Amino acid sequence: MVMQEINRYADSEFRYADKSDEVAIENAVCEMGRMEEAKRWYLERKG
Repeated sequence: MVMQEINRYADSEFRYADKSDEVAIENAVCEMGRMEEAKRWYLERKG
């Protein structure tokens, strides 16, 4: 019974880690898009 709980806990931790990595990657991609748009906006106005 203790081993089952340990396995459940480990599975839960691995799933959480995978999700947090995916979220971090998605956030980084969004931020890169924002920075690209900000650079384009800046260069257009700098003229």
